[in-house]
Order: sequence, then structure tokens, then C-alpha cells
Amino acid sequence: MTKLAENQKSATDISAESGAQSAVVSTKTPASVTRGSVRTSDYVKRLQIRQEYQLLKTHVIFGLTMGWMLTLTGAFRTYILMEGGASTVILALGVAFLVITLISPNQMAYPQNLLKTIAEFVGTYLFKGVLSLVYFLTILPAGLIYQKKNGGVPFYSWTDEKPATIEGWADKISSDEKTKSAGSDLPSWLQPLQVISYFILHSEMIFLPCLILLLLLGLIGIFVQSSALAPFIYTLF
Repeated sequence: MTKLAENQKSATDISAESGAQSAVVSTKTPASVTRGSVRTSDYVKRLQIRQEYQLLKTHVIFGLTMGWMLTLTGAFRTYILMEGGASTVILALGVAFLVITLISPNQMAYPQNLLKTIAEFVGTYLFKGVLSLVYFLTILPAGLIYQKKNGGVPFYSWTDEKPATIEGWADKISSDEKTKSAGSDLPSWLQPLQVISYFILHSEMIFLPCLILLLLLGLIGIFVQSSALAPFIYTLF
């Protein structure tokens, strides 16, 4: 009987210890979850703070740029050129931009979004039309001049005798194979020379100014579409 009582007591102690351990584990598990959720929320908070700081920085730069530009323009036209009317309004508008930027920079989001919408419209629709017009005004005359200079090669037509300069069929060599054969191991800052040499070797120098003009207009179009201040570049012309 004594041994039986001792065995029951030891079994009771083991069950109590296991219950205590499980209780400890159960009490520790929510704590770890809570700490993980705190860490996650802290990261989200820091991310939101960084985004708000970047947005605030963008608004401040826009407001100060617009404010000083309008203020200096209005002051110059008002006090130097002695003009009134619109110049005074521009000066007052520039000062208002500066004051609002210093007091509440987030208010600059409204004019910035308005100008960005105008810039996207200009860059998307107007510049597409400009590029199309410039393309036909440059490539079409250059192509006609090139065709008049070199003939209708590789298209021939005759009635009695075939032309003396007929070349017939030739193997097609792609542009990348020509580039590899010419050697493309030049440094990046010398790559434009390789492009110029291509036009020279193929007697197509007339297309090079057209290509440069189209590339410049394309870069300007990207700038106009991506910047809120871009519409003001048209005041330079």
C-alpha cells in the first residue's frame, strides 16, 4: 500500500510538472507572436514615414521652384521693366507659393497634380503629333533624295534590255552581324562613332541628321511627360 501511494504521488507530480511546462509554453507563445506583430507594425510605420518624407520633399521642391521662378519673373517685369497688370499678379502668385510652401507644403499637391496632368497630355498627344510631323518632314524628303541619288535599287524594271548596273540577288546580312564583323568592343563613349561609321560606309549620311533630331525630340517628349515643370519649357521658345 505504501508503494502504491508513492507511485500515485510521483505520477501526480509528473503530471503537475508537465502541466506547468505546457502553461509556460502557452504563455510564452502569444508573447512571441505579439513581438513579431510589433516588429512588423514598426516596419510599416517606418515605411510610411519614409514615403511621407519623400512626398513632402517633392512638394517643398516644387513649391520653392515655382515660387521663386514666379517671384523673380514678376519682380523683374514689375520693378525693372516697369510693367504692371499681369506682372504684379505673377509676383503676388510667386510670393503666395513661397508662403504656402513654408507654412503648409502639402497644399502644393494640388497645383503639382494639375501641372502633371497638363504635362502628361502634352507629352502623350501633342508630342506624338510633333514627332509624326517631323518624321514625315525629314525622313520622306531624305528618302526621296537618297532614291534619286542611288536609283531604285534593288527594284528594276525594263522593256527591251536589262539595266547594265543590275546586281541581282545578294545574301542578306543583318545589322547585328555587320556590327559584330566591324567590331563592337569599343568603349561606351565611343559607340556613337561606330553608328556614324555605319552611315558613312553605307553612303547614308543624309539620314544621320534625321536620326539625331528624332532622338532629341523623343528625349524631350519623355521629359515633358514625366515632369510637372516641363510645360514651362515652351516659354523658352
